[in-house]
Amino acid sequence: MNYPPPPPPNQPPEGGGYGNQGPYPPPPGQQPPPGSGPQPPYGPGPQQPYGPGPQQPPQQPPQGPPPGAHPGYPGQGAPPPGPQGGYGPPQGAPYGGQPYGGHGAPGGGQRLAEWWQRLVARIVDGVIVGVPLGIINGVLGLLFFTAAMSPVEVDPSTGEVTGGVSTWGTVAVTIVMFLLASAAALLYEGLCLSKWGATVGKRLLSLRVVPLDGARQEGLPSATAFLRAGAWWVYLPLMFVPVVSWIVWLYPLLNGLWPLWDQPNRQSLNDKIAKTVVVQAG
Repeated sequence: MNYPPPPPPNQPPEGGGYGNQGPYPPPPGQQPPPGSGPQPPYGPGPQQPYGPGPQQPPQQPPQGPPPGAHPGYPGQGAPPPGPQGGYGPPQGAPYGGQPYGGHGAPGGGQRLAEWWQRLVARIVDGVIVGVPLGIINGVLGLLFFTAAMSPVEVDPSTGEVTGGVSTWGTVAVTIVMFLLASAAALLYEGLCLSKWGATVGKRLLSLRVVPLDGARQEGLPSATAFLRAGAWWVYLPLMFVPVVSWIVWLYPLLNGLWPLWDQPNRQSLNDKIAKTVVVQAG
């Protein structure tokens, strides 16, 4: 078995260079055993060539920080970029998606009045208006009947009764009483709403009547205030009409119950006519 001659002195092995060289190839005609990897050669490793090796290009010095930058600690690189912030809730809206109100929000974004609060306020207003008005109407009625009363006489032959108070006089007094009650209720509610935006009953319950478009003001415009009050008390002048009086009682009942199912502003019928809404002032 013949092996290739060794390299002459002072010369690197064939295919020399830097680093370890692989094993000599097997003799011609022989194959390496299967599954065996490259085997290290026997004997000392390859000789390094004499003389200086190839020169490496000089390394460039690291660039300094850009002008105006603060130097860091030795060995410390640039800090990694911080995490990007997520999208937060839009400004002007609380968590949960409900706006606090703004331009065009019903009632200026204030909390709507509860139905029971409106009921209690209406009862208080009814007492404030009804008690003095009842006393006044009672006195007027008594004076009328006393003045209009004539002696009652009975005809013995026919049994016809004459005297007393005429029917037309009674009807006239009734009309006057209802008109007086309507005027008193209209003036009370209209003046209170135009001055404070609330009646006495609503002020006790910390409620206010405001325009539906959310405009903030101390009181309602006079036209709006009296329109809302008139839309509530419109049934009173009709109470003296014999047939209609049995039907008009349904209007205040329906009007008072309407906020229970009205969405989203809980308006009564007179609120819808005047384009107003009742809110909690506190």
